[in-house]
Amino acid sequence: MPRAKRCTFRERGRRCPRDGHGEPALCNACRVVVLAASVPKSPTQTIIDALANLMVGRPVDADGALGALQQIMGQRGGAGIQDVFRQFADVGRVPAQAPLPRRPPPGPDPRVAERAAEIAAARRVLGFTKGEVLLEQQIRDRRRELAKKLHPDRAGGDARKAAALTAKMAAVNSAADILLAPAP
Repeated sequence: MPRAKRCTFRERGRRCPRDGHGEPALCNACRVVVLAASVPKSPTQTIIDALANLMVGRPVDADGALGALQQIMGQRGGAGIQDVFRQFADVGRVPAQAPLPRRPPPGPDPRVAERAAEIAAARRVLGFTKGEVLLEQQIRDRRRELAKKLHPDRAGGDARKAAALTAKMAAVNSAADILLAPAP
């Protein structure tokens, strides 16, 4: 028995996993979605969408909104949209307000300078130069290399040397963590 065609509907880059039928091959659920999208919007819905887009800062289809407004005005048997605009223009305009004073630009963020100083210190601890481009694998390899050299077990029973190596190892781990941390 031949296998049914797969649904050809795509949404957000993903293809529908169900079997389709007909031409084009669509499953029943996707066929309903396509049909619903092909139904034209009512003039009222067009105006509501335009106002919603305007309020959230998205681009507005002005021609579509004005056409819908004219259609609504024509259905009500009233004056055309131009007459309505003339009535509003005759009432008078709102006086222009003085622009608000501008705020001075914010100063440098102290956290940025602090983070840059941490990164510079971490590079020095791990032995990387200032301009060297770092990859995650390079940082991990350098941490392992220094861990082999500075591990406290290599102190040979000397408590002072073990304490010094422990402090150095902590600095290496801290530096590697700073360099591997995602940028804020």
